[in-house]
Amino acid sequence: MRIKLKETNLLYALLIFITFSPFIHSTYIFIFLEFLCIFCFYLLNKKIFFFKTKSCLRFFYIIPLFIILFSHFNISAIGQGIKIFLAIVIIMQLKDKKLCYEISKKFFLKLAFILIVSILFEKFFTNFFFDIFKPIFTLLIGAEGSEMIYQNATIVGVYYGLFPDAATSCILLIIPLAFIFNKIKFNYKDCIMVFMIFICLMITSKRGPFIFAFFTSLFLFCHDENNKFNKKRLLIICIGLLFFMGTLIYIFPYLDKDVGLGRLMNTVLNISNSDMNITSGRSNLSNFALNIFYDHKLLGVGWGQFSKLYFLSTYRNVLNVHNVYIQLLCETGIFGTIFILSPFLISLVLLMKDTTLILFKRGALFILIFNLFYMFSGCLFDMPLYYFSLLLFLYFPIARSETV
Repeated sequence: MRIKLKETNLLYALLIFITFSPFIHSTYIFIFLEFLCIFCFYLLNKKIFFFKTKSCLRFFYIIPLFIILFSHFNISAIGQGIKIFLAIVIIMQLKDKKLCYEISKKFFLKLAFILIVSILFEKFFTNFFFDIFKPIFTLLIGAEGSEMIYQNATIVGVYYGLFPDAATSCILLIIPLAFIFNKIKFNYKDCIMVFMIFICLMITSKRGPFIFAFFTSLFLFCHDENNKFNKKRLLIICIGLLFFMGTLIYIFPYLDKDVGLGRLMNTVLNISNSDMNITSGRSNLSNFALNIFYDHKLLGVGWGQFSKLYFLSTYRNVLNVHNVYIQLLCETGIFGTIFILSPFLISLVLLMKDTTLILFKRGALFILIFNLFYMFSGCLFDMPLYYFSLLLFLYFPIARSETV
């Protein structure tokens, strides 16, 4: 019991570190904290685990290996590879998967509730919210970043809640969906939580996370525990969607087309309109990256080199293409892209084929499918490669020894 209490405390500390990891901008501090986590697990387990033969997470070691191989000796890229490698090692140390699952579920559902309240509070009591939290945002991301968040809320009408970063807020809202859709049957509390999560995703005005989380949720809802298609649930969804879309079309003329639900509806209704740029001006980034890929098809130009080449050509600072697949092709070529994406695809195939009832099978499927969708519009820094809270969920299920 004493060991369990120690492991519980260590798990909570790890989850807090995972939650705030996007705000640790120093690679050296990040790597130091990862080593500290590994050392704590060593004190607990008396050994360090690098491979667990029945876990698909072992395939993810391919990713940091290829990042370092394609780094062209760039210190920043090598640092990113080491960060991801150590993140996988940390998750490999978790022994009691059921305890880890229960604690993670409790932690992220409570965190989502707090985040939902904070987003609604920010939207309806904006000035009061920033009187309290603007000094905290300034401490985390600096005065300039804090002022930008304030202007996003007061002028643009975009709200992120307690986290001064849209991607972090969205990911921390989406993680609880994996726990909820891990169930076969849903109660009214689950339905309310799902509804509020999607409301808050709309309030953030992030179209990609909302759309891809929505369709991933539909996919999981329409499949039973054996991954068989459920026609009754599909019928319920179709009726609900018809009613919902009818309501939205009716109220659409009264919505602001630049934020929230209005922005989302504007994208859906005008997706075939060639005059409307639904990519938020990012198509030029994709075209630039594809042109680089055509000149370096096999091995790309090196991890992290896109932003440098784009700056040299346009004198604009841009970190990402906002399409992970295109950026991987640009920076690692066909060869690197296949190997870096292979762990996700292998895990997805094995989970879909496995007919046993696994602790977190449907939840892991949710994370994998959402991530593969989201890569079409997201950034490399929004992937599980960096938000390794998502890697945590791929660890739970993929071993027959974990069957319950």
